Amino acid sequence: MSHPPTPNEQAPPGQHPPQTPPSPNHGLRIGLGLGLLALALLATVIAYLLPTLRTVTMSFEESAGFFGEGPPDGTENYSDVLGGTGFLQGFASLTPVILGTVVTGAVIAPLVAWCVHNAGSGTRMAARIVGGIAVIVFAPAAMTIAEVVEHLAGDRGYADLSLNSWTMLISGMVFGAGILVALAAFRGGEGTVKPTRAVVTAAGLTAFALVAASLQTFTFPYISGFPSPPGMTPLSSIFNDGFRLFAFGSASAKATILLAILAVLGIGAALLFILTRTRIEISPGPGSPKSFNVGAGVSGILLLALFAAGTLVNLLPWLTRLTGPVESRFNETELMIDTWAPPLITTAIAITTALAGGFAIGALRPLGDGSRWLLLPFAPWLFVTSGPLALANYESLAEAEALFTFQGLIPRAWIAVPALFVFTALFWGLEDRRRSMTALGAPASKANGAFAAAAWPLVALVGMIVWLVHAQDTAWQMLAGDQTVNALMQGVHTFYTEVSGLSIGYPIPLMVFFAAAMVLAAVFYLPRVGIRVGR
Repeated sequence: MSHPPTPNEQAPPGQHPPQTPPSPNHGLRIGLGLGLLALALLATVIAYLLPTLRTVTMSFEESAGFFGEGPPDGTENYSDVLGGTGFLQGFASLTPVILGTVVTGAVIAPLVAWCVHNAGSGTRMAARIVGGIAVIVFAPAAMTIAEVVEHLAGDRGYADLSLNSWTMLISGMVFGAGILVALAAFRGGEGTVKPTRAVVTAAGLTAFALVAASLQTFTFPYISGFPSPPGMTPLSSIFNDGFRLFAFGSASAKATILLAILAVLGIGAALLFILTRTRIEISPGPGSPKSFNVGAGVSGILLLALFAAGTLVNLLPWLTRLTGPVESRFNETELMIDTWAPPLITTAIAITTALAGGFAIGALRPLGDGSRWLLLPFAPWLFVTSGPLALANYESLAEAEALFTFQGLIPRAWIAVPALFVFTALFWGLEDRRRSMTALGAPASKANGAFAAAAWPLVALVGMIVWLVHAQDTAWQMLAGDQTVNALMQGVHTFYTEVSGLSIGYPIPLMVFFAAAMVLAAVFYLPRVGIRVGR
């Protein structure tokens, strides 16, 4: 039987005093909140708004290319792009990727998570470990190259490659991420709160993210050459027009259209996030473990085993080619430094600005209960990667004479907008708990300490993932002149069937470190993380 929390206890998840008194120094909190929010907005303006405006401007300029002048300036770049069928066919070619990822991550994963959630704490922990490792070990360029070489070495043939191959390659990562998110939603629905709304909201946000990510598919088409024209994916078509034909006007028009679609998806996801009052709560302990349910338990274990086996099969072509010599003209140490050091610089800045914005909105709340609406200015770029802004960023690098330099390899994503949303949800839930503790008589130092202790593991985990994403960004590497992908592609260029050294893009020691960190989080921290919605 539950009892009211004493002043020295934290209230159970979702049970806060009905009228938490306002925080002292209200004016100071508003001023500090707006100041921190301004820092996040400034980073967004520099990293996203200005390149977006430049891309739009370039789309109205003359599209002179390598083979002569293209359409005149004005709106004719758009008429040329939308009047043909190639660019639209590129969107249609992504249908299997979009459907495959959304069904896997936003439908199947929550259903499996339901079985796992009801199968006992041991099964849940195993699911978090397996799902987390599937996310962490994902290496898009190296895995694509391994898949291409596997086709060359086997009897399937190079022409058998298609975007269906890419859908299978990313299925483990997508399913693993979906499991982690859905388990957090079920965890947040424990106790007196029904999990349905939280699970549906989490699945909806996952679906938005997967559609946006699928629309920006680049690594597989760039390396494999499939699909070929006229069905090139949108980003492949943008890079082809801009960096092969030098038709920047036409390429910018295509990029602007893609940015508009991504903005709609970002705003839609932000509205879902805001209107459902999504937040993350970190429980003081892992909660009461459920006893093993035979039906759900057996189903969950079998499904987990099937998922792990399928992921391993997809990874085998890559895993068996991780070690071995690399072509002598490439210095492995330099490649690793160029691949991982510049993104680390960006990640440090991007996480800092995202933390500033998330703390301002989620904890300081300058607009009170309506502070979540301050996320809307960031929403158009919630799902935008480096690809759609490549033309503007390339022009910026060229003007600064930074191409093919270490400085130029540093990604320009000075704020991680998805991390901003995660941190807002995290700090909102933790601030509710902090205010609850102080209202019940706990010392401010203890409440603040509990806030920090609950927050830092998720901040570190998000930072690790942001770093990994930046380091695996093939579009930026091609734009800025990182030679790692070219070194990895040596076997594809020469049609070798025996390719090794694929770990140069993702060093094994770093992979082991990331995997170990994820396992620790899955065992000691993620069982405490819950996604809640509503009041």
